[in-house]
Amino acid sequence: MSIQAFSNKQYIPASAPLVQTIKYNGLVFISGCIPLTKQGKIIEGDISLHGKVALEWMKDALAQAGTTPSRVLKVTCFFGCNLEQVPQFNEVYGNFFNEYNHKPCRTGVKVAGLPSIDGVQALVEIECVAAVE
Repeated sequence: MSIQAFSNKQYIPASAPLVQTIKYNGLVFISGCIPLTKQGKIIEGDISLHGKVALEWMKDALAQAGTTPSRVLKVTCFFGCNLEQVPQFNEVYGNFFNEYNHKPCRTGVKVAGLPSIDGVQALVEIECVAAVE
């Protein structure tokens, strides 16, 4: 089975040497999604808004690879915010996956910093592994 690479046509190409999505042997691997506008700027807002936008980018990347959030096996969330804000993110995250009646495994990691564009820093970055439907 060959490795298939995808980059979401709506997502601004990463400046790093990577692809957004890899599909191999019934699995899909999504690189970290951050809260970008379609113009490539990080949206201004709180952790709830950042989480919602990053999850929508993840959903789009999954769709391009032929799967849905209902098939997500593992999520890793990198938090560039104060951890006291994580409960606000958890509400958005829970609502997102409740739409699919699904709860994947998840790890959360506090990091020193996430990408920043024009002085606006991402508060969360989300990556995942999913099964193909």
